[in-house]
Amino acid sequence: DPTAGTVHLSQVLVDPDGPDDRALNDELVAVTNAGPSPVRSGDLVVEIWPWVYELPPDHVLEPGETVRIHGGTGQNERLQRFLGAVNPPLRNLGGQVVLRTYDGIVLDCDRWGSGRCPTYG
Repeated sequence: DPTAGTVHLSQVLVDPDGPDDRALNDELVAVTNAGPSPVRSGDLVVEIWPWVYELPPDHVLEPGETVRIHGGTGQNERLQRFLGAVNPPLRNLGGQVVLRTYDGIVLDCDRWGSGRCPTYG
């Protein structure tokens, strides 16, 4: 883990209040830097099957910062990003979100229902 365990999934909101088709931006995945140093988060990938979300290459998370990736559409900002899905990306019955490096090193995973996280070495 090149981040030494400091970058992790801090929130995965799967089934927010309201009809699924009207709550796309309320479904979200949050990635937090809990460490004492900045982390180049542009080197990380968030997998929300079947989507793969990449932050801009120069994206940095300062200590204590969280970037939130919303399911629907909107204006991307440094700490508020949008997946662009037209249907709810986080399946209510089960799924997983994986935070990994481009090299495939899994940093964190959150699963619910029938979802499965990758096995670790």
